[in-house]
Amino acid sequence: MVAALATTAALAACSLIHLDPVTAEERAVTSAADAQKTVTLHEPIVWLNAPADRASKGIRLPQGVYVLEAEDADYWYFSAPAPIEMRL
Repeated sequence: MVAALATTAALAACSLIHLDPVTAEERAVTSAADAQKTVTLHEPIVWLNAPADRASKGIRLPQGVYVLEAEDADYWYFSAPAPIEMRL
């Protein structure tokens, strides 16, 4: 299964961001394979729902090159170079 990542300004901003509540949302996307559009993480990024000593949920994006895979009117979706780790 290919993991997708919606780009945000926060992605490049820092490696520890507290998550707001997240809801599942289905979106219609179109294929947008374009090897020219990539996001490169030089180290893993971790988002937690609280400070690290109290966090109960989190997501870890592995380092590597994320290549554009799909898009819709609001977002670009990138495939991850390795599985994204989640603790729910």
